[in-house]
Amino acid sequence: MNLFNENNVFIFTSSLYEICVRQKIDLIKALEIIEKSNSHKIVSQTAKFILEELKNGNMFSNALLKNKYINFDSSYVCFIRLAERTGTLGQSISYLVKKCERKEKRFWNLIEASIYPLFVLCLCILGIISVQFLSKRVYDTNLFLGENFIFKIVSICSVVILMCFFLYVFFKNCLGENKLYEAFLAIGFLVKSGVAVSVAVGYGSYIVGIDSKLGQIFRTAQEKLEYGMDLVSAFGARSGTCVFSKNVEEAFCYAQLTGSKSDVFEKLALWMERSDERKRKLCFSLLEPVFIAATGLILILLMVNFLFPLMSSFESAL
Repeated sequence: MNLFNENNVFIFTSSLYEICVRQKIDLIKALEIIEKSNSHKIVSQTAKFILEELKNGNMFSNALLKNKYINFDSSYVCFIRLAERTGTLGQSISYLVKKCERKEKRFWNLIEASIYPLFVLCLCILGIISVQFLSKRVYDTNLFLGENFIFKIVSICSVVILMCFFLYVFFKNCLGENKLYEAFLAIGFLVKSGVAVSVAVGYGSYIVGIDSKLGQIFRTAQEKLEYGMDLVSAFGARSGTCVFSKNVEEAFCYAQLTGSKSDVFEKLALWMERSDERKRKLCFSLLEPVFIAATGLILILLMVNFLFPLMSSFESAL
């Protein structure tokens, strides 16, 4: 993920939200204001480019796609394109700015979760270097600086780095973006905005990744819905091929029986958000004890490999 680009997308979308939605100023005038007043050069250049494209008769979504200053992903552009068709640009900008805020919050949650592991990693490496320096100061020999000593240092550092890497991947999966949640939330918003369920489901494939396994499921579901199938059949729940959890299958069945298809995706998104929140709390509660145990293990390795031999040699010298 390009953090610099994501930050620019957030600033641009937030500016549009403040001017277009909250102050109810039309898009052309809003872009003129952003171009002249925004302190971020790239955002200002983006507004200028899009403004020129709109004045030349191009669509807003096409201008976003052609823009070379900020890279708007396919799901962002597709969402704006659907908003242009349905006349819900203001509502769509409100949704997109909230999506950007969620993405920024997840990023800072990941940074927050990474501070303690990085501190432990630095502390362990500092401890290893200190032991090496101590052994050199106490004994003016290469007894502790030979190949075996270097191998032990590299081995322990590798274990620490590998452990931090796996824990980082674990925390990223727990705290990172849940694409299925974002897809269901977007589909629910589009359906409530008057977009056909089949079209909204097709848009979900852009969020989860059009070439991914989930993306193919959404595309297949879109085709089945266009042919008149119900949600249960479209997503394969009735045939037993549905890859979603049992709760998702039951929600589709309930929506089909009660006729509440307009809010089923939004309810599923809210259920997934609560589930993700529980995972995040568990993740943070496990963070400190896991790294306390890991630090203890590293200290034991240090004692066994460096300090015990050093103390034995010191006693022998006496």
